[in-house]
Amino acid sequence: QVPLSVQSLRDDRWWDTIQARLEATPGLAARLVLEITETAPLTDISPAVRFVGGMRRLGCRFALAGFGAGHASIRQLLALAPDFAKIDGLFVHRATLSAQGEALLYHLIGTASAMGAAAIVDGVETAEQAALAQQAGGRWQQGHHWGCPSLIRPWRTRLPVSVRPGLHCREVHHADA
Repeated sequence: QVPLSVQSLRDDRWWDTIQARLEATPGLAARLVLEITETAPLTDISPAVRFVGGMRRLGCRFALAGFGAGHASIRQLLALAPDFAKIDGLFVHRATLSAQGEALLYHLIGTASAMGAAAIVDGVETAEQAALAQQAGGRWQQGHHWGCPSLIRPWRTRLPVSVRPGLHCREVHHADA
């Protein structure tokens, strides 16, 4: 996963070397998720749509971070058609505080899913938030409840799963599924 600011979402000479490498190694491109961060508003969406389309043709996938808050809007979700929409952590926090907050979380997850993006509920810090997100349809979750960021690659260690640090994003499995 590679974070990109909206200012980076344009074809320019800087990307030429990276695109050439991705063309030469399609297996690498297929594993690459470019995460569009909400550092600034996306004022001109046309260059971004062209850039995303070109990188997607190489096999890259896209995530839209901070969906529902800040600059990550439904307009961006429609235009960029990301593979993943990361629901801002504010909403899972608010879901624990009121019925209105919970309804909003359901709505955002449903909106992302209806537009073809896999919803990832970000900022899950507690078991209560994990349960609420799961009830709202948040099949994918990430946050400190599931593990802390780490430079250790758990798939390259012999540690038992229960003590592996750095597990960043987890799919929640339903007991009745």
